[in-house]
Amino acid sequence: MVWTLSGSMFWLSVIVGGIVGYVGPSMYLDRRISTRRNEHRTGFPDFMDLLVVCADSGLSMEAALERVGRELETPTRRCPPICT
Repeated sequence: MVWTLSGSMFWLSVIVGGIVGYVGPSMYLDRRISTRRNEHRTGFPDFMDLLVVCADSGLSMEAALERVGRELETPTRRCPPICT
């Protein structure tokens, strides 16, 4: 495909490919970061609740963190309001 393009179309495709190659990965990473940030924000209250319950039951801080880590091993996915 590249060899059949004329001179101006070749350089236009090179410029467009460069822009996509420069901006595309950044947009992809920004989307992944915002998704992960939202997952952590929604899961933090559950983490704190479990940590308080473990601390109230007399576990040490290390044991409570280990217990909460085991309980929340799988990421928490919030159900949309329609599901409730």
